Amino acid sequence: MRNALLVLVLLLLTSCQKPPAAAVVPHTFGDATPALRVFLDKRPEVPLGRPQHFCIVEGAGTTAWVRWTEGNMLILWEPGDEYQIARSRRKLDLGKDVVATEAEIGGSTYLVTRQWVDQIQRDCESRGAKYTVEKTNNG
Repeated sequence: MRNALLVLVLLLLTSCQKPPAAAVVPHTFGDATPALRVFLDKRPEVPLGRPQHFCIVEGAGTTAWVRWTEGNMLILWEPGDEYQIARSRRKLDLGKDVVATEAEIGGSTYLVTRQWVDQIQRDCESRGAKYTVEKTNNG
């Protein structure tokens, strides 16, 4: 009953189109280190040998959200191979793709609200899987 109430509260706090991260650790994916390393290796702006910090929380269904601290991004992780984070169809730049209200989203399928982002970040802090990964090559 308590879990059902928590889920209901989370749904009321966020848009129906953009469900909150709800679960504890992304069991669907296992160890994220290989996928995070591939993601970093494909990003030329990331320097070699500099630790990058990630937090992962389960989203709706079989998805997860990856919070990349240094890149100021949220990345949708869907099931697949170790290239799925690098190939994600949703890489949200938290400096550009976040608006204050639902009304500001308008017809956009890409923008998200600050409230939704804050909920993902709270979930990360309280129960997300945290990773520190370094880029290993430039390609």
